[in-house]
Amino acid sequence: MKNRLSLAIVILAILLFGFEAYAVAVIRLRAKTASARNIGNFEQIRNSLNDQQPKGAFTFAVVGNTVEIGVLSQLCDKLRAEPLSFLIILGDFVQTSTKANHDYFKSECVKRCRLPFPVFLVPGDRDVVYNQMNGDIDKITLLDFERIYGPSNFSFEYGGCLFIGLCTLPSPYSTKDSMDFLASALVRPRDENRPVFVFTHMSPISTDSSAAAPFEKARDLVELVNRSKVDYVISADDHGCVGTKQGNTTYLAPEKRIASSEDKKMLGGVHHAMVFAVNPDLVSEKIVLVRCRMHIGEAARHFAMAELLPFLRKHPALTVVENILILGVFCASLHNVIRVGSRRRG
Repeated sequence: MKNRLSLAIVILAILLFGFEAYAVAVIRLRAKTASARNIGNFEQIRNSLNDQQPKGAFTFAVVGNTVEIGVLSQLCDKLRAEPLSFLIILGDFVQTSTKANHDYFKSECVKRCRLPFPVFLVPGDRDVVYNQMNGDIDKITLLDFERIYGPSNFSFEYGGCLFIGLCTLPSPYSTKDSMDFLASALVRPRDENRPVFVFTHMSPISTDSSAAAPFEKARDLVELVNRSKVDYVISADDHGCVGTKQGNTTYLAPEKRIASSEDKKMLGGVHHAMVFAVNPDLVSEKIVLVRCRMHIGEAARHFAMAELLPFLRKHPALTVVENILILGVFCASLHNVIRVGSRRRG
């Protein structure tokens, strides 16, 4: 019995040391990976669209709330088959607003997603710490977000259409700058016959008339959108609003779909992206579905990059003591296994 326990401890210690080595190897390998030059809202990425201005119809895709491990990469496997000009992620693309989770997201975009077109990012409440009183240096603030990915409010024209990404986060975040940016973008000269798309993380409207506004100045945003003849407001955090039309504006939310009874049997459920085909006189939409399954490799990479290594770096003394204790227990157990084995052979 004691020999079996010693053998189990030896195996467990080898696994622990092995996973630590794996985590270090993953970090070093990903650190050597060049950053994706087509992911973010920087001016040069937006300007890259000028080189491929369409002469007629074009398509783009929108996804949101891709926090579950493997969801974005599996959606991208499907989206690479579409003739897309760009992708917009509507926030909540990392599990928590830590630097390690953002590092994991960026590395997965380069190594797994490998999208050949620009990817723009609207910040969600999971992605950033928007309460400036939080002093955790490991957290990503809005200023950090803009340093890493470019401006949180951005706009560009493509195919004669206007696209506007807005930062809309819950209180205590102030949306004054976002509202000013939207008002400025909407008054600039543009083709009045071409659609205008506004992208937010949180929808400014709700089907529940008694619900409080989801973010500051949400009602002002709706009024401005109505006055300015915006065609689409597309959000991820829908607050019950999916496919609603007010005036000339359609409010959409390509959020995680409710799994059917068959899909609930599958780990991860069903997720989707929305693909928009913009023609001279018509905008059409279609759904790209994926039935997401947890991949052991992706889960291991996420744990190594976003959980284990940050913990080890944050607690170096504890890590050293822990490894010494594990090594001591390993050596004692290994010695016992060898001694018992020698007796049996004798």
